[in-house]
Amino acid sequence: MHDDDQTLVEGGRQPLPVGIPPEEPVGELRFVPGALIAGRYRIVSLLGRGGMGEVYRAEDLRIGNAVALKFLAVESGRRAEVLSLFLQEVRLARQVSHPNVCRVFDIGEAEGQTFLSMEYIDGENLQVLLRRIGRLPVDKGLEIAQQLCAGLAAIHDSGVLHRDLKPANVMIDGKGRVRITDFGISALSIDAISAPRAGTPAYMAPEQLAGRRPTVQADLYSLGLVLYELFTGQPVFLGQDLAEMARLKTGRRPVPPSALVRELDARIDVALLQCLEREPAARPRSALGVASMLPGLHPLAAVVAAGETPSPEMVAAAPKVGSLRPAVALACLAGVVLACAGVIALSPEALLIFRTPLELSTEVLADRARAMLHGFGTGGAPAEAHYGFENNLAYFAYLKKLFASGRAREVQDRIAADRPPSILFWYRQSPIPLISWHLKVTSADPPHQTPGEAYLLLDSQGRLASLEVVPPNHARAAPAASPDWRPLFSAAGLEPARFSPTQPVSTPPVYLDSRAAWTGSLTRPPHAPVPVRIEAGAFHGRPSWFRVIEPWQDAGLPVYSSGTRWGLILYQFSFFFVALAALPLVVRNLRLGRADVRWAWRLSLFTFCAWLLKSALSAAPAFSGGFDFWNHAFELALRKAAMIGIFYLTIEPFLRRYWPERIISWRRLLSGGFRDPLVGRDLLIGCLLGSSMTLLLFAQRAVAGRIMGGSLPDWIHLRFSSVPEFVEGFLNDLMNSLLVSLSALVLFLLLRIAFRRDAPALLVSWALLTSIQVLVVGKPYAVTLPFMALFSALYVLGWARFGLLAGIVQYLTLVMTWEYSMTLDLSAWYAWVGAFALVIILALAGYGYFTSTARRSWLRGGLLDA
Repeated sequence: MHDDDQTLVEGGRQPLPVGIPPEEPVGELRFVPGALIAGRYRIVSLLGRGGMGEVYRAEDLRIGNAVALKFLAVESGRRAEVLSLFLQEVRLARQVSHPNVCRVFDIGEAEGQTFLSMEYIDGENLQVLLRRIGRLPVDKGLEIAQQLCAGLAAIHDSGVLHRDLKPANVMIDGKGRVRITDFGISALSIDAISAPRAGTPAYMAPEQLAGRRPTVQADLYSLGLVLYELFTGQPVFLGQDLAEMARLKTGRRPVPPSALVRELDARIDVALLQCLEREPAARPRSALGVASMLPGLHPLAAVVAAGETPSPEMVAAAPKVGSLRPAVALACLAGVVLACAGVIALSPEALLIFRTPLELSTEVLADRARAMLHGFGTGGAPAEAHYGFENNLAYFAYLKKLFASGRAREVQDRIAADRPPSILFWYRQSPIPLISWHLKVTSADPPHQTPGEAYLLLDSQGRLASLEVVPPNHARAAPAASPDWRPLFSAAGLEPARFSPTQPVSTPPVYLDSRAAWTGSLTRPPHAPVPVRIEAGAFHGRPSWFRVIEPWQDAGLPVYSSGTRWGLILYQFSFFFVALAALPLVVRNLRLGRADVRWAWRLSLFTFCAWLLKSALSAAPAFSGGFDFWNHAFELALRKAAMIGIFYLTIEPFLRRYWPERIISWRRLLSGGFRDPLVGRDLLIGCLLGSSMTLLLFAQRAVAGRIMGGSLPDWIHLRFSSVPEFVEGFLNDLMNSLLVSLSALVLFLLLRIAFRRDAPALLVSWALLTSIQVLVVGKPYAVTLPFMALFSALYVLGWARFGLLAGIVQYLTLVMTWEYSMTLDLSAWYAWVGAFALVIILALAGYGYFTSTARRSWLRGGLLDA
């Protein structure tokens, strides 16, 4: 079973012939059958003897299994440096767990002699098999070759070199499965510590024969020699001594295997001859690289079929190239362009920003707000200022009510008018830095409670809609002064003469020492006047509160319909369920040693750093947030990083185990394969699916509008007013794309565990997403259902068919085409936001196109090439 009789150590006591292995030496046994070793193992028989020592078959009395015990040579076992190296190699060897590798169990000592316990394999080694039958049939040879590559790759992944790969160290067990033996410890004979070379000369690389330290490429050279003998039935080189063997390996090119066996595939010639290159740099990079060059079943499929989890490196080295035909890639690229064009064309039907007057930029409105505060006498020097747009939620709820009652045409007219406003501009300034819970100051976060802080709401034309100034905590008593309300009316674009004084009824949000109220109407031809009430107040004679109150603001209308609320509840429950169920799966993967902890840490670190950068950009108006700000930023960054790390540790091992094709491009991207055709394909497909999903959303709005006589557009999504804010938002969307894609795959995994089959799990995933989308988008359901069913099908198709990388790009493209307000009206002040988004999407799709075609040009006649 275990044969060490051909190990050469330069400087040994006797010369060993090369090319043809010697007979096993015969001598006195150290342990006779029946001997008890370490109180646990009972010797059954001698299996082999060589330079390393002796190998016995034994019975493990504790667990009742047969094991193999390998004893160091007596001289080796007495040398401290040999034992130290032996222990080091055994520690590494124990980490290798693979169906094509003989398992190493433990190390022990008996009667002053060190031994190694390992898996007992009932079968014969490849050397004996080849002596008996000459060579293997091509199909069987390819099967053994792929398993041999998979086992050697697992050994290398654990940081171990075999150093003595040869047919005698390749076992074929009773099931016909390859098992590599004696890896990592073959150089531990008595003279290996001081000698520069160790191994079997017939199967050693030229650099080993020259005395250089072996590398992975040395093992690959030995692999090439073994495979050559496997397919042809004869060794590559036959030398009479060590010098002749070294001369043959450095001076003569091997005969192609197909010259000896005509039925061999030319790809076998290429793979073996590349392994047998004289220079290590010219050989393949890994054993998986060799496997990918051979025809037939790749070790990835072999490992999955064997019920094992392939390593991340094996997944990345899968043979599927993934290149697209130029015609297909060009069609996908054209699809992205057409989908983006459709999104731009339908944006006026779907997005509020294109349906309401919005001529003034955020900078202009912010300047107007500062000028108003200065005119009111409340505009001191602020430490920081924040501003942005938001939806007029109360008015939007009122419009939804009108829309549901069949007054869609009136809704369109109201949205197109500049008053009452559908979109509000908020501005707040504070004498001290403001720290938000989400690290980005909004109109309501943090609450308005900082003394001296001022908050304003303006409509899209820059008219005042609301004012709130927080008074100081301590103020000297001052004589009552009659405030001048005229600047407030002027800022609101209202005429005081058209309003009648009335009794104040609203509860002010800040302390005031004088109050006033008026009633009147907003004239808005051709519609009936809108009755409004104005409430105002002052502190020490300075205006501190002002609010224009329309009827719908006191109506208490729900912002969300009941269907939308149920859709959001279902979404939140699904995400909570996924996060909760992921924890036991993470523990299981870690306990079984299947998790890719290294890349989980790296992704978490990336998320942590990206979140801190996002926080720094959001704090740019006042980077002096101090300890409280950065303490909270670190806390939220750690939370985000932990969530992504948990989801990755949950799903990644299962993807490698059950659906490795869905993570190949992701693994190649992480491994630096930016130009890999499969990576390019998934970038291109992700852009196509994401832009098509947005097109479906906008098309649903347009069709619903035609049926209802007018459409209710989606809320404003304009979140950026500067390049730092754009970068901040892009980082946030990128992290959310990763998080959402991972959580979707975890949900699919949980359903797969429940149903035990892929098809029902995919169907339930699609139905759940369709239900959420239909409830959130709302009426008319007859129009919403088919569009959202197709929308959900595209989303599930992204990550279920093409994998994690395509899913991430798909979601990122969906968000950018939906929320970044793409328009061809370059005169609009916000046009640059959509232009940036469009450039990013087309750049990703273009890069994916050129990469996925493996740089084949259709201009040179390759348009229809395969």
